[in-house]
Amino acid sequence: MILYLQLFWIFFTIGAVTFGGGYAMIPLFQQELMSRNWITPDQFTDIVSVAQMTPGAISLNTATYVGSMQGGVLGAISATLGLVLPGFILSILIVKILQPLGSSVHIQRAIRGIRAAAIGLIGSAVLFFVEQSMVTNPFPRSLGSGWSPIAPIGEAILIGVVVFTLNYKKRVSPFIIIPVTFLLGVIIF
Repeated sequence: MILYLQLFWIFFTIGAVTFGGGYAMIPLFQQELMSRNWITPDQFTDIVSVAQMTPGAISLNTATYVGSMQGGVLGAISATLGLVLPGFILSILIVKILQPLGSSVHIQRAIRGIRAAAIGLIGSAVLFFVEQSMVTNPFPRSLGSGWSPIAPIGEAILIGVVVFTLNYKKRVSPFIIIPVTFLLGVIIF
């Protein structure tokens, strides 16, 4: 019972203090879950990658998956409810209380500050994944002849730049990008 309450509270707290969506939550997930030794950095990278590819919000998928790892079905329910409840409560409060204040200069300034914080949190998550993927845990390959730890890093950077360009500049759909990069990962790495 204590584990379920703990899962609920951890994810409730993350859901209550994070603005900017699921990607802004990633550093909080990382800090809270790894500090409790519930997951390793490698597991975290895998969880977020899978959560991103599966239908639904990345934050919700991550909470459900980690909750399931720690406490089975009840753990998944506890973590998921904990994450969703603050947003539900805040949505009701915003509609009932804050909507009339939406044109307030002070509210607009506060929202700009929250946006800036969200950008910083997302940037922190990006750096974690770069470090985890290319520095701490370079892509393993056979140690046979011709193996070089530099080649996979270069290939990963190239794929990242191409994906960024295709998605940001050319607006290619993630529905196309994700399966193609999945196949590239299987072939290259």
